[in-house]
Amino acid sequence: IAKKLKVIMDERRDAVVQDKIKKTLGTDWEGYRKLISGPVFPVIIYKEISEFNLQLQILLIGRDKKEVFHIYIIDETGFFKQDDFACVGSGGNHALLSLASRPHLKSATVAEAIYTAYEAKSTAEQAQGVGNLTDVAVILNGAPPRLLLPDDIKDLEKMRQERLPLSLTHQQIISRMIG
Repeated sequence: IAKKLKVIMDERRDAVVQDKIKKTLGTDWEGYRKLISGPVFPVIIYKEISEFNLQLQILLIGRDKKEVFHIYIIDETGFFKQDDFACVGSGGNHALLSLASRPHLKSATVAEAIYTAYEAKSTAEQAQGVGNLTDVAVILNGAPPRLLLPDDIKDLEKMRQERLPLSLTHQQIISRMIG
């Protein structure tokens, strides 16, 4: 599936680039190829095409015939198998740090895993360009995927907000640390 998705991404990129060539130069892919091999070379268009990026990452999670789960990240550079968890997008590094701070991920209950994933996404929102729209789909053995409702997301956010502030007791302990 990861290989097929990568092929689809490459085809989509080619279609977008070819559309850009047609709109900019009024020619198709073959016409562009002849143009760049000729004496007059449109350097600006070549530069745009060579640097063009769909800016798309796909997080693919699946189970093989042996019931082993696999995680792949697919982008324009290829597809990469991940070990325990993965994050994509402009807030991916923030989310990874949040997940990496949880050493018990493999032994987490479903509820803990859902909350941890939500918390990581919320942490990722600190990165520039990350929106606050969150969709959470839960996939359990033998059951169809279930998309959490907006009220479910609100409940997760309430839990996160309740967890963040230090209790008065903790604040007093820290205050004693500094004198």
